[in-house]
Amino acid sequence: MNGIANAPRSMTLALASGAVLIGLLSGCGPQLIAANERGGIVSGPTSGFPLADAHCHKFGRVAQVTGMESDYNRFSFACVEP
Repeated sequence: MNGIANAPRSMTLALASGAVLIGLLSGCGPQLIAANERGGIVSGPTSGFPLADAHCHKFGRVAQVTGMESDYNRFSFACVEP
């Protein structure tokens, strides 16, 4: 028989660990938590500013950071006239 069932235990463990690691890393980037045409909240550091700015551009506006919550690793922004 071929396949994972006959693979060495260390290989199976390595494949499973890799799958878990990929799953964890896929959610590490900045994410828009809540937003509307007036502004919103981005989880992650201010390196997520382009995400906020892209959101505001949908409404013909630009993003402006209005607050930082370092305890929760997020920031709030307002969509303002350019």
